[in-house]
Order: sequence, then C-alpha cells, then structure tokens
Amino acid sequence: MAEQDIHVTPSPLSSLPTHRAPPVYPSLRFSYSASKERDSNLLILFHGLGDTQKPFFNLGKSLNLPQTAVLAVEGLKRVPLLEEEAWQWWESFDQLGELIPNPNPTPAISTLIDFLTYLTASPTGPQWLPSQIHLFGFSQGGSLAIHLALAWSLLPTPASGERNESRDLKSVISVEGPLLTHPNNLDYKSRSRVLLVGR
Repeated sequence: MAEQDIHVTPSPLSSLPTHRAPPVYPSLRFSYSASKERDSNLLILFHGLGDTQKPFFNLGKSLNLPQTAVLAVEGLKRVPLLEEEAWQWWESFDQLGELIPNPNPTPAISTLIDFLTYLTASPTGPQWLPSQIHLFGFSQGGSLAIHLALAWSLLPTPASGERNESRDLKSVISVEGPLLTHPNNLDYKSRSRVLLVGR
C-alpha cells in the first residue's frame, strides 16, 4: 500500500482559551458568568421594560447550556417616578406617564453596538467571534435584540470595509419583542438564526 501524507488542520477554536477574561466595560451594568467547561459560546440576555438584569442572569445560568458563558445586561435608563429598581432601554414614557407609541431605540442600539465591538474586536476585550454570540431578549429587550443584530450585520468588517457573513451573530431569540421599525436597506441577508415568539 502506497504511503500517503496526512495533513491535519487544527480547528480555529482549539487555539482559543478555555475560559476568557471577564468583560470590563464601565459604561454598562451587567453580570457575567463563565461556562463550567470551555467558553465556546456567549449568551447575552436583555430584560424587558421595568425589570433588572438580575432575574435574567439567573435564568441564563439555570439553563446550564454546555460550553456557554452568560452575560445579562441592565437597561440604560431608570424608569421615572418609581422607587424600586426598574430599568428601560430607551425613553418609554411621556411627561404624563403614558407609553410613547413610537419610541426611539437608536441610542440604545448604538451603545450596544459599541459593546459588541468591545466583545469581539477590542485588543483589551475577550475577543469573542460574532458566530459564537447568541442574543436573547424579552419584551422591550427582545425588540432591542432584533434591532441590534440587524444593525450589527449591516456594518462593514474592519478588515475589508464590506459587509460579509463573518459579522453575523449566531442566533437571536425575541420573546414578545417586535420590530419597532422596518428597515428598507436589506440588500444584505444576514445568516443569523432568528426566532420570534409571540402570543
């Protein structure tokens, strides 16, 4: 039998650390827990209007997903006129305390885009691959997750200056969180897996 040379190409994941350094990002409030095994995936959770990140952090940990670190982020603004901790991702109430029918999520999306950039591309960050990141959001947090994934996928990659699938997040789950606006610049089709759950 003729001898054959066998070439083994190591998986790109084999060179990644078993556990990444916890993220440090003073602009946001969040809780982080590494996986019990290798940190091969990152689940980011966004709570709903009037909630905090604590129950969602506990939810993420209780799922006990294999090789998955958990990061729960807290809303950017306090809900006004409430004594207890209650957070929102964007201005949700007018001066009379009524819900704003067409809120503006752009500042929150911009802030979270910067956070994703830190998580994936900053030399001082944990350097997750976008394809390892999963988003989960409930209610207002679900709307944020969908808009964030969409806005992220439409940004050009730093290396090429063009949009491509290397930027796409792995998956997005939104529970009771609809799209707030319907973008019309969808010439690029993201490969992110999306699940929208409603009543």
